[in-house]
Amino acid sequence: MGQDEGGTFAGASVPCSVNVPADASGYNPSMIRLLRRAVALLAVGLLGAAVPGAAQVLGRGALASAPAAPVALAELPALAPAAALGASPTSVAMSVALAAPAVAPSAAAPASPAAGGAAAPAPDAVAPRPDFALLRGLGLYDRIVRRGGLRARADGTIAPVRRPLVLRAFDNDDNLVFYSTKLYLRHKTTGEEKALTTAEFAAARTDIGRAGAYRDYELFGLQDADGGSFRDFLDANNPKIFSQDMAAALARADAAWRGPSWTPFAEGLSDARDAAWVAIITSRAHRPRSLADGFRVLKRRGELKRVPRPELIFPVGEQSDVQRALPGWMKTPERKAEVLMELLDLLESVPLADPAARHVLSFSDDDPDQIERVRARLAADQAAGRWPRVRIVLFSTAPRGAWRAEL
Repeated sequence: MGQDEGGTFAGASVPCSVNVPADASGYNPSMIRLLRRAVALLAVGLLGAAVPGAAQVLGRGALASAPAAPVALAELPALAPAAALGASPTSVAMSVALAAPAVAPSAAAPASPAAGGAAAPAPDAVAPRPDFALLRGLGLYDRIVRRGGLRARADGTIAPVRRPLVLRAFDNDDNLVFYSTKLYLRHKTTGEEKALTTAEFAAARTDIGRAGAYRDYELFGLQDADGGSFRDFLDANNPKIFSQDMAAALARADAAWRGPSWTPFAEGLSDARDAAWVAIITSRAHRPRSLADGFRVLKRRGELKRVPRPELIFPVGEQSDVQRALPGWMKTPERKAEVLMELLDLLESVPLADPAARHVLSFSDDDPDQIERVRARLAADQAAGRWPRVRIVLFSTAPRGAWRAEL
């Protein structure tokens, strides 16, 4: 535990220099108590550095009468009016949640991981440096940093920034845009194929081959050259298929193609600085540039001001580069969580000029099973203290059971 520039012990608002009167004998009981408290704080900090969790246990008594350290979150960028973009009630709620100023915990209710408001670490705290194995393995890390306006220092760390980063991440199908793309199941006995929309698949995915209307059907050929069940979700048969699907979606009347997260997505891309940190994490397996080309269809039609950076478009479906880079047991929800965890590690590695501020990462998905599994995975690591400098906000945009959760 070090001393910061403001003359306080980092991690607690305890002044280092206070004028207190002495009694007639020259003995100063208030000063003695203050020194004892400072020594206790120092001991807690040293022990906490050596034994994880010790500071939380031993520090309660030492800090019981000390004022809570201020935790101020920077306000998120102002967003355009949602109604102007044809917003659904869910997307309006997402915009309001992301646009609202973050409220600092009061002294009466100190921030805690359980409450989703973990305080930022002391400025002199040294967190383990992640290796960014996935981002580096895909050749994306340097581009994400450089084109995101960050400056890497000679030792490989990132220079501090004055403004907290706000990374908005979105699932694609039925969350941003309603497509007509089909996927295919095969009957276990007859071999007959059955086409499903992405919404139908999201609703029945956990029952396929097990129960319900699709108990006698199965996914097939996921690693075949043509993609099998997901042949229309990769470029193997038609490199322009996603752009064609996007154009077909736009042909729907009355902007019915807009998904529940469309408004915050379009708003995030309306400002150049914010647009640098808009990401897509999709169950498709097209090449990132093919997906970017599809969103350029929206830009040409005047529906988007900008297109997400290709290095922040992450296809995680079967035969995608992300799928090949991760352990074989991982399914789509786990792959999405892995991408989000590396992005969270990246945000956590970016120092802030205001040590009490926090970056923000939000993610929305319409698949109820996938977003629940993502939430469980992120919550476990967040509760263990992995991302104390990042505020995490998740949205389920499922037709039945939409919710918002801040970890």
